[in-house]
Amino acid sequence: MHASTKRFTLLILLYLLVQILLAQWIEVPFSSDSLRHYTIALDCARHGDFYPNSRFIHNDYIIAPLYINMLVLWYGVFSAPHSVFYLSILLNMLQLALVYRIARRLGGNSSVARSAALLYMLYLSSLGAVYFNLTEFLFGVLILGAILTTLNRSRGSQAASGFLTALAVNIRPIGLAWPLAHAVTAFLRRFKSRQPWPRPWLMPLSTLIVIVFIGLGIKHYYGQFIPWSDTGAVNILMGAYDEASGSYSARVFEKGQPGYLPPDTLLSHGEKGAFWRRRAVTWIKQHPLKWLALWPKKLLYMFALDDWSVYILTNSDRWNSYTLAKAWRQGRPLFKDASPAYVTGFVLLYLYHYLYYYLLLLLTAALIRHQWRNRMTDDSTTLLLFAFIGTGVTLTAVGLARYKYPYLIALLPALAHYMHRSGHPLVKKLARWTSL
Repeated sequence: MHASTKRFTLLILLYLLVQILLAQWIEVPFSSDSLRHYTIALDCARHGDFYPNSRFIHNDYIIAPLYINMLVLWYGVFSAPHSVFYLSILLNMLQLALVYRIARRLGGNSSVARSAALLYMLYLSSLGAVYFNLTEFLFGVLILGAILTTLNRSRGSQAASGFLTALAVNIRPIGLAWPLAHAVTAFLRRFKSRQPWPRPWLMPLSTLIVIVFIGLGIKHYYGQFIPWSDTGAVNILMGAYDEASGSYSARVFEKGQPGYLPPDTLLSHGEKGAFWRRRAVTWIKQHPLKWLALWPKKLLYMFALDDWSVYILTNSDRWNSYTLAKAWRQGRPLFKDASPAYVTGFVLLYLYHYLYYYLLLLLTAALIRHQWRNRMTDDSTTLLLFAFIGTGVTLTAVGLARYKYPYLIALLPALAHYMHRSGHPLVKKLARWTSL
């Protein structure tokens, strides 16, 4: 075995071991979306049915049916909340493998692939996300699988990519950014670079067909055509009312606010969504400039901070960027009652993570500049377009640090490829170091 291959294999095994050991140590209870996913899945597992069903018709929305039903099967066997950590470890390793394979496809050699994999393992948001119960990994595995199969170009691969994209869309409709990015790149290649993409219509068409079949399948089981999560109205309204800040804010649903509905309302999730969507659209029509003015703030919320999952690696949810900033504004002591060891570990963890995160952003900016200056329409451009389109759609709602995660992960193969073809001496050194 080649020395670099041996070192890389050892790093993979070490990464896996660290995840398993942390799964034994971290005991932070689920909250927010993690708790919601667990509660819904456990309810279905205990009733012996799947999601959605009639018990959830008065919920505020239907969320990630494919992910929830995967959890239904999991919790039907392992009912302990944190048992899902081991499922997340599996999905995390699958996502790592797909990043490796995409990078190898882009760069044509294992050095680029190893660099992309190392970039992934050094990014602590992926490690931290293992210890939540969120849709990030399953969505990521499906959309990265769609990306990899799209790059293979064959007729069967394009159809498979559409199938995987439709499954990803069932979890998050933002997955539609991939076939759109694919279509834009195909257009650019045909009319600018004179490099036509074979059968550019096949992947989007197969995506649409599978989405329709998924919606019809849910309609057969539940009675309503639901091809994907219908959380969009909630998110758009949070970014479209007088007190909107550009970030998550449940205040819009409180009494006296435009999104308020009585607790005893008998409206279905579809009727609630229609009500909230009308309120949001009305406000946007009345205040278009104010709505657009929130977009820079949403970008800031998405990209300035990145500790949405990292804090869990301290085995505590008490302190993170938000709680520290809140304590600072209120004049309360920071890290109150925390041990010196905890504070030291927290500071070192955050210092490393943010230095590395901002390095990734700098590399992304360099990649954008390189692609733009050279008017390139290669596969790296398609990955950038996926990130741009996804981010742009996200800005119509609210900005959260977590929302950029799938785009940043999808860009890692392109970043690794750029590092290995860059003429900049520092970037070349980074490429040599990461290729082991």
